[in-house]
Amino acid sequence: MTESNSITITPATPADARGLVAVQKAGWLATYPNQAAGITAQDLLLKDFDSPQRIRAIEHRHAHQTTKRTWVAKLSTGQVVGFAGASSDEPKEILAMYVDPDFQGQGIGHQLMQTALDWLGPSSEIELHVVAYNDKAIKFYQGFGFIATGATESLAGALPNGKILPEIKMVKTPAHAH
Repeated sequence: MTESNSITITPATPADARGLVAVQKAGWLATYPNQAAGITAQDLLLKDFDSPQRIRAIEHRHAHQTTKRTWVAKLSTGQVVGFAGASSDEPKEILAMYVDPDFQGQGIGHQLMQTALDWLGPSSEIELHVVAYNDKAIKFYQGFGFIATGATESLAGALPNGKILPEIKMVKTPAHAH
């Protein structure tokens, strides 16, 4: 493993696309199989994580970001080990938060989340969606002041075979609302 002082957080570039999808795929496979929800690793592998078309789309997106930003956590070797994405459109939103399972528990997610929250600013409500049975992520988001709203989402979590990753909505209220 690595010590967090050898991790750098930088804005994502098109060259980071393959690293982003590798981290997302590893995260999904480590986190989302769930017997109670009827989700298997095979179900998840049906998702288009790393096709050439998806890599090109991600490269294009990171070359033309305006109201959306993505930050990557990289080792000194250049390996992407985590990323966070956010949108400043209304509602402001954390779009993605992934840390390679081999690098979790080292503060990388905290650094990424704080970077995204700093960019979004403290004066607006911020929302995110998280898989309902991902207790580790829910606790992580609660540590940043996010509260589950009770609202559930399902379309965002649809897999190619029609199975659903059940998601809940979490919201962080503006800092001045405390």
